Amino acid sequence: TPQEIEEQLNLPVLGLIPYLPLDPGVEISACLSRMSSSERFAVKESLRSLFTTFRLLRADRDIRLVGVTSSTQGEGKSTAVTIFARTLADLGLRVLVVDADLRLPMQTRYLGLAQGDGFSSVLTDNTLDLRSLIQPIQDNLDVLPAGPKPPDPAKLLNSARAQEVVNVIRDLDEYDI
Repeated sequence: TPQEIEEQLNLPVLGLIPYLPLDPGVEISACLSRMSSSERFAVKESLRSLFTTFRLLRADRDIRLVGVTSSTQGEGKSTAVTIFARTLADLGLRVLVVDADLRLPMQTRYLGLAQGDGFSSVLTDNTLDLRSLIQPIQDNLDVLPAGPKPPDPAKLLNSARAQEVVNVIRDLDEYDI
């Protein structure tokens, strides 16, 4: 339970996201459309609430970058990011999703895009223009796909080049988050 987690970790729970039954290979929007309106509302409201909590935690500064991670594969990171991004875009924020999962990228599948060059491409080729690889999804929502799977994703993500690219992304003034 959330209370047990707070007690065990001695940290507050920032938000709760309901379980989403997803079908493999089916766009998240299609899965959401099959849910009842009250179920969809609960999911979106939980994500709005989570974003409000983020804002309150950082009331002195705008949140520009949010990372989503977990300890193991299959815990819903990509699903949460996709729905969170759509929710923020629906609220009028200009959102860029960066699929930095270089081992098992899911954003292109969830958003119905073709996989091609993306984040890993920019990390390995500093002549590429990052903006040219960003793909529009809907009003206020774009995605930078993961790109081709590199031989050593961890090394690439821990490189000085990765920090440079993250700083470029953070400074993109056409996005709020």
